[in-house]
Amino acid sequence: RDVSGTDVLLNYSEVALGLLESYRGSLVRALQTAGLGEEASRHVSERFQVSSGLYLSLQPQYKKSALSFREFCRDHGLTSSMADALTARLGADFRLYRHQEKAIESILAGVPTVISTGTGSGKTESFLIPIIDRCVKNRSRGTKAILLYPMNALANDQLSRLKDLTAGTSVSYGVLTGATPYDHPENEASPNHIRSRREMVESPPDILLTNYVMLERLLTSKRLGPLLASSRQSLGFVVLDELHTYR
Repeated sequence: RDVSGTDVLLNYSEVALGLLESYRGSLVRALQTAGLGEEASRHVSERFQVSSGLYLSLQPQYKKSALSFREFCRDHGLTSSMADALTARLGADFRLYRHQEKAIESILAGVPTVISTGTGSGKTESFLIPIIDRCVKNRSRGTKAILLYPMNALANDQLSRLKDLTAGTSVSYGVLTGATPYDHPENEASPNHIRSRREMVESPPDILLTNYVMLERLLTSKRLGPLLASSRQSLGFVVLDELHTYR
């Protein structure tokens, strides 16, 4: 009800967008009052975003590489299948951000690497590109990379990305959580996607996505233990996604 006691039907989306636009106007006026020029104030306003957690932020503009992704792959010895997969998905003109290039170069050099950038800045590709490249080149038995996620939903969100990046290769991946069935399910989503615990133990995926609870089970369970035991010589990467959540 409004202040007069009359019932009012609100469209929450319209109210939220109205508040956001109102705040944009206030933001521009405040910046101009503080001495920022009109063009710069408008630029800040256009980059202004609100996250689902009701935090206000500015989305930075990241510098792009001078090289096309295919040229970057060629110069760094990355497999052509990697270039094919990403250019097919993102266009022939696709270029990495400079921070992605630096991260990939660091990982390829075997340096323990922390990637700390904003939302939507390509952190996942920064570690998946060198990992999948290693998996394509090393076809020995065993898991090559363990990707740890604080929530199962975050791990499941990577499946479509992995499906695209491993297309046309024999690189396998699987998600091991409490919801992963023991027996082989029907209707495979992708020939590269291993979907049951039994198959993971019998033929460990090149890339294993899991959480810290299941990692403990892998280290202590007789049933799941063989998955890691058979990967002692092959394991080359451990990724902690959303590292700050472990504080």
